[in-house]
Amino acid sequence: MRCVAALLLVACAEAADGQNPVGYPDARIDELADAAESEPHLSDAAPCTGGSVAEEFDGHCYVYHRTAAPDWGTAQSTCAAQVPEMHLATVSDRAEDEFLDGLAGSAETWIGLKRETGLFRWVTGETVGFTDWGAGEPNGPGTRCGRIKLSSWADAPCTDDFGFICERP
Repeated sequence: MRCVAALLLVACAEAADGQNPVGYPDARIDELADAAESEPHLSDAAPCTGGSVAEEFDGHCYVYHRTAAPDWGTAQSTCAAQVPEMHLATVSDRAEDEFLDGLAGSAETWIGLKRETGLFRWVTGETVGFTDWGAGEPNGPGTRCGRIKLSSWADAPCTDDFGFICERP
């Protein structure tokens, strides 16, 4: 929304033949226009399509694949092959978690969480801050991957086959 407003201000100032009818200093109009041109926006990227369901949430595109991938690694590779910067979904807060729960429904679904050396990490390298582990989870030894299971998280062998959710900015 901020960028649309900035573009409208620039268009308004140009349309008035040098007059600035909205009262913004010309330097501020230039600053807003520069910001609008330099920031990436979901609408400027490839459309949010694909998979079984594709939806936008909080400036990101999420693509849910109901058809199971043979394993977590294949799910991640499938995401990366769709659009540059796409990966298995990461979760940063309760609102995003509930959105993903809604996409997954009752199906067990891979997300971008993996443990190889003791700690779970997001596929993007982001710090795991928010979690939604189910009772007794995570509970498996060794290399494990995270999935949504009944609106909470559970770990599973990364070789299991589940549907998956991809995400991109």
